[in-house]
Amino acid sequence: IEFDQFKVFYKRPYELIKTYEELFLEEIYRFETKSTNPLIIDCGANIGLSSIYFKTIYPNATLHAFEPDQVLFNLLKQNIEVNGFKDTHLHQEAVWIEDTTLSFSNKGSEGSHIDLTNNSENKVTAIQLDTFLAQFQHIDFLKMDIEGAEFQVVADCLNGLKKVDHFFLEYHGKVGQTKEPVSYTHLTLPTNRE
Repeated sequence: IEFDQFKVFYKRPYELIKTYEELFLEEIYRFETKSTNPLIIDCGANIGLSSIYFKTIYPNATLHAFEPDQVLFNLLKQNIEVNGFKDTHLHQEAVWIEDTTLSFSNKGSEGSHIDLTNNSENKVTAIQLDTFLAQFQHIDFLKMDIEGAEFQVVADCLNGLKKVDHFFLEYHGKVGQTKEPVSYTHLTLPTNRE
């Protein structure tokens, strides 16, 4: 489909319409920065609508987009290429608490997720998000929509979050997870963060 500023290859019309409305009409990822070339990390990039949104509001941004699902990653790659976005780095990996290989429920949709029960025969490469964040001095925006792995990943990269100005988290955890202990004693977040 072709929009005013960009083109999008997609698989599921409902997901495209819903996500387009959230991103381009409601602008749920809108953020302000003084940087002319902000650093944006998109964890759970899906087919790339969020990445396209970031590149339309900040064309000179350096963008790192992570998507482990093979079908979605192929669409993400097509969508970045067809729109000619520069300084965009695509990673066909899951973000996790260690560098490893994980069982993955590969649905080719918004519901694809890490399978912690290890029942899926599909495997994906995962990187430790905390280690990835450590290579940067400053991160303007971190978006995390990783379908149920948020609790573990956020708990693992609390120190890395200190260098993030804007953090958007879509949480998919279970009610019981809110009672799991997490140590915050080693973390001091600046008070001016969103």
